[in-house]
Amino acid sequence: MSSVASMMALTGSLSGGDFSGLVEFMIIAGGGSGGRQHGGGGGAGGVIYNSSFSYTGEPFTLTVGAGATNHTVNGGNSEAFGQTALGGGSGGHSNFQAGSGGSGGGEGGYDATGNAIRYGTGTSGQGNRGGRNRVGMNGHSTIGVGGGGGGAGGVGGNAGGSNTGGRAGNGGIGTTNSLLNTLQYGELSNGNYYVAGGGGAGGWNGNQYRYEGFGGVGGGGNGGFHTTAAQNATNGLGGGGGGRQAITSGSSSDWDQGSGGSGAVLIRVPQGVALVQNSGTLTIPSPVTISGFDYFKVTVVGSGTVKLQ
Repeated sequence: MSSVASMMALTGSLSGGDFSGLVEFMIIAGGGSGGRQHGGGGGAGGVIYNSSFSYTGEPFTLTVGAGATNHTVNGGNSEAFGQTALGGGSGGHSNFQAGSGGSGGGEGGYDATGNAIRYGTGTSGQGNRGGRNRVGMNGHSTIGVGGGGGGAGGVGGNAGGSNTGGRAGNGGIGTTNSLLNTLQYGELSNGNYYVAGGGGAGGWNGNQYRYEGFGGVGGGGNGGFHTTAAQNATNGLGGGGGGRQAITSGSSSDWDQGSGGSGAVLIRVPQGVALVQNSGTLTIPSPVTISGFDYFKVTVVGSGTVKLQ
């Protein structure tokens, strides 16, 4: 998922107004939300990339999935060219299981039953699992901090530290490739653009243990603290939302988790080929033309039937 693919020439033909030939595309699903209390990071939306897909001219469903806004559901699936990227799993909260999806959510920071595995799993070819928690902090045998959400390019980070303090897990790194770099689409890091980073887990609930996890590169949200809100992931990049760690005596508003980021569908075709909507609720922007190719960036949540012509 993290390798940088080389650009290649796309060829095709127009017959009766319809295009058939090779296209390049990336499908990014919506990210999962972080966990609410003792919260793990949300898993990133799944990513599917194809540098030379053979398109035969048939209409297809194009869907851009929404990011999850709470920990009870996954992010929305995204779809194009008959392939579906799965939404990210939610971060675990307390001792409840994290969600599985494109990438899985990180474990919550509470383990009353003793070291059970509760991270969410990722989907092969689309993402990675969430990270593990660490319990036993500050003299509490079953309470600690959660694991980071999985990213498209790497597993969620495990929580770590000593019995008197420690950092919650960071979100897993997202993925990069030449399509993203050409469009300069995503979160920039070390000269490359990334999407679908996992969410960071929430920090511990004492002021001296304020070590919330960072969101993974690719739009993942940072974890929160009882005085600091968990971050939402960046819309259009499919990252996981940050987890929240409530103060023990805090109100339910202290538990609010970060939402996952919405997804996107990116398509490269020979210049002059149009992406036409036949039905549905999509918002299709005008293409960006670069070096003889047209690039469509469909980033608004919606679904419809489209074709290339």
